[in-house]
Amino acid sequence: MCAMTTGWERFSTKDGTSAKRVHLWNQYSSETLCDLSVAPHDGSNFEASLSRIALGPIGFIHIKTTAATATCRLATVGGWACDRDDALLMVVADQRSTFQQSRSQVELAPGDLFIRDLTQPWIHECAEGMDRLMVKIPYSFLSSRIADPTVLVDNAMDSNNPMVRMMVSVLQSISQTLESEPQTLNGAIAANLILDCAQMLSHQASHEPNSREDPANNSNVRRKAMCYINRHLEDSELSVTQVATQIGVGQRSLQRAFFEIGETPKQFIQSQRLDRAAATLKRGLGGHTSIFDIALSVGFSDASHFSRTFSRKFGVSPRQYLVSSLPH
Repeated sequence: MCAMTTGWERFSTKDGTSAKRVHLWNQYSSETLCDLSVAPHDGSNFEASLSRIALGPIGFIHIKTTAATATCRLATVGGWACDRDDALLMVVADQRSTFQQSRSQVELAPGDLFIRDLTQPWIHECAEGMDRLMVKIPYSFLSSRIADPTVLVDNAMDSNNPMVRMMVSVLQSISQTLESEPQTLNGAIAANLILDCAQMLSHQASHEPNSREDPANNSNVRRKAMCYINRHLEDSELSVTQVATQIGVGQRSLQRAFFEIGETPKQFIQSQRLDRAAATLKRGLGGHTSIFDIALSVGFSDASHFSRTFSRKFGVSPRQYLVSSLPH
């Protein structure tokens, strides 16, 4: 199902049963974006395709799907076109849709630009299907030019804004060139052109009267902590003290940064362990020899404790979750 065409990798759900289509789509899109689960509005007629191409440090993605709801519960970035576990996703809206992240809901209209944080849980409702251009950008690459990239995150940038129109036009032009004549495009120059546009957008956003302020820099503390936690989930001794020490902040500062999103660092660690275990079970055993082997891989050292906490969160035992996730 995956083939190379002038540098592009392409995937389609045209083959296979309905259940298998969704299962394979979840696997491929999770590797491309972040760990997600798609629920088609009409499972029997679900169709989707994804084209992707790496361009220097960033990745261009073109997705088409019939109507569906995509949900991401695990703060883990897919490995494609990103050698780090921390990335943002620029989305060019093709039609009206609803996006929910960080307790806020955003309504997107055609031509709007939206930047999604791939390290945060989110829900995207698309009632009429979509044909959408996306650009995956490592957070570190964006922060090399923008002091605080979070000023661009979670807000719908209106297509009536001239700078937004310019950015969307640049993204579309690069995508079209990649489709027709990819060999003529210098990846580093194109990536830096996108950075230049993003820098102008961030300058405008940071000077707006209602732009968000974060004097304690809690969002960056939380981001560093989340990335460290997700890189070390397999460590059964992972603790709040360890996280604070490794990212260079005090425990109170770390607790305060997580308080803004309504949970403690300890709760986040356990939630991520359970979500990663569930994501692995959703794909079968994923190369592991047993369910307890999966539990060990995410930092649980006691089988009964893992089973109890998993059942409490998901309403079924790990084994029941595994069986229900397998394609039929």
